[in-house]
Amino acid sequence: MKYGQPYSLKHITSTSNPSVMYALKVRTKNKFAKQEDMIFVEGQRECQRALNCGLLAKQFFVCDELMDTIEQDAWSQQLNQLEGLEVLKVQAKVYSHLALRGDSQGIVGLFSRKSLKPFPSAPVRFVALYNVEKPGNLGAIARTADGLGVEGIVLIDSTLNELHHNAVRSSIGALFSVPIQHMTSEGFIDFCHQQKAEILVASGDAKENLADFSMTNKHVIVLGSEAFGVEGFELELKKYKNIKTKRYKIPMHGIGDSYNVSVAAAISMYELMRQKTND
Repeated sequence: MKYGQPYSLKHITSTSNPSVMYALKVRTKNKFAKQEDMIFVEGQRECQRALNCGLLAKQFFVCDELMDTIEQDAWSQQLNQLEGLEVLKVQAKVYSHLALRGDSQGIVGLFSRKSLKPFPSAPVRFVALYNVEKPGNLGAIARTADGLGVEGIVLIDSTLNELHHNAVRSSIGALFSVPIQHMTSEGFIDFCHQQKAEILVASGDAKENLADFSMTNKHVIVLGSEAFGVEGFELELKKYKNIKTKRYKIPMHGIGDSYNVSVAAAISMYELMRQKTND
């Protein structure tokens, strides 16, 4: 792969190189990544989508041994259009030490967190996840949200790193197109009250189906994890008397007692967006 100006191009042969160690720390240490304003992105599709979403690229690790000639030329042309970027050409042994998977096609990027889309101030179509802690589930939900046109995702009372590499991988980079905001239960309820949005809470013991509701105004769907559900959120919700809220279920006809939260979110978001589109 050939690179031109305005790049700084280096060749790395050691896994103990300071730049490699820095990138590994960004990947494995969430607190450090936040302090450094960095996102670790692995894979050609994921890096491409980060660039397409306007994220500011800071550094790329490229392994020509894992790319074919067409891929090398395509990335060379694209990276040559960017400024202020350091490109590090690494050997396969260095790349395998840095990357999490061998099928990521020879490229890892470090991007600025500050260049992510901000959460909209007045969203009409959005979803909230209460105490959902698995990055893979968030990534799958973000991928569906992006496809359906959902405006944002709220993480309620969550310690989840929304930019965890597993979330990015599961979303195949779609995570970068859907704004994500952390809120407390109280802060989220206040936000919905200010937005005059009705809260629809998914619960297995609810009496009504989501499809039975009319969702042509502002609505937000709230889902909980399979392990803990939404009980904690509903306890907080009971403290508020002036909040519009309903409970719903998604019918099940098999032996299971719940859907995976990413599946439940996909069904719920589809119905929400179907009604909004037909409005």
